[in-house]
Amino acid sequence: MGNEFGHPEWIDFPRPGNNYNFHYCRRLWHLVDDPKLRYHLLANFDRDMNLMEEKYNILLSSEQFITLAHEADKIIVFERGDLLFVFNFHPSKSFEHYRIGTKWGSDHRIIFHSDKEIYGGKDRLKYGEENYFPYHKENWCNRPNYIKCYIPSRTAMVLIAKENELKFKNI
Repeated sequence: MGNEFGHPEWIDFPRPGNNYNFHYCRRLWHLVDDPKLRYHLLANFDRDMNLMEEKYNILLSSEQFITLAHEADKIIVFERGDLLFVFNFHPSKSFEHYRIGTKWGSDHRIIFHSDKEIYGGKDRLKYGEENYFPYHKENWCNRPNYIKCYIPSRTAMVLIAKENELKFKNI
């Protein structure tokens, strides 16, 4: 462990280099309970990410493919297991109708995204079973199909193809 994401201080375990100091070897778990701070939003995100992992077993999948890593747009797209992940790290630029290559030949929908209000986001994405992105059967980014998405700045989203949904319907 080093500097933890969302943690206000670094974590440094007792070692010879810090004279075996225990001061920075603790997590500040109480921050999540302070409503004036935003740590509860990060805790909501962490909880829901773990629930998504429980349902889709993403980490157990050995199947993965990096579809796109676009430096100028600051977009990363990859497939892991039965899911498609899209990250927009751009601090201010959102993209409409952004082409995303996919191996799945069916429409896709968002099952998880970081732009929800409960995570501190602006809720700019349509979410739910009625909101599918149609697929186009044409090669794009070394994938046999593509979809077009709205990708807001500073967001991550996870999509599932219709053909994969049946595997997880009753979970």
